Amino acid sequence: MRQLNMSILPGEHYTEENRPSTLQTSIAVLQWIHFRLDGLRIDRLAQNKRIQLASGCWHIAIEHSQAIIVLIDQGLHGSALAMQRPLIEAYARGLWLMYCASDADVDAAGRDQFPGINRLTKDLERAGASDWVGIKDMWWSRLCSLTHTGYQQIGARLTAEGLGHAYDDGEISQALGWADGIGLLTVIGFAGLAENETLAREALELMRSQAGDVQPSWTPVGGRAMVSGSPDAI
Repeated sequence: MRQLNMSILPGEHYTEENRPSTLQTSIAVLQWIHFRLDGLRIDRLAQNKRIQLASGCWHIAIEHSQAIIVLIDQGLHGSALAMQRPLIEAYARGLWLMYCASDADVDAAGRDQFPGINRLTKDLERAGASDWVGIKDMWWSRLCSLTHTGYQQIGARLTAEGLGHAYDDGEISQALGWADGIGLLTVIGFAGLAENETLAREALELMRSQAGDVQPSWTPVGGRAMVSGSPDAI
């Protein structure tokens, strides 16, 4: 019987000399995001519970996008792929809290009570972010499997040699695409709260300039809500 081996070492650990161009781009986008958001002033943050909760969601979304990029750079691809659903969910919850949730919903969120993905998607669709339906239908099942150690994760560990890592390069590029796209959408969200139209347009233009397998097109109603900073724009 052929003996199978186990490797517990991470995948390829990149350096400045061998980083793929997609990873280099994501690192550059991440640095741009940090530079533009650091010190951003949101005047209504202290007084408005809706803004506080939405901002908290978007703040963690920025961290999740950074985590995906750092994990991939360190060769920890499985953990990076597992972060995609939390990243998308953090951004979507912030979007929902800011533009869809009733005052009662906002109070419930402060007690850690949130709607499930089906209601959240329907609410966002009614608000004009119709692409969320496609995201849920096309991606959600796979993202949940990756996050909750379903077969999408397990199967990638079962290689011809035994236990190791066999993630597809396209999946890694896809995760970087989500990190870039959601990160920049979050900047647009924060720019709206700060009433900084210049920052929102810069982030939107950077999004449009990015090439990759995943380039989310769903800014909040084409970017209008976040650019204007007003829920009424929806």
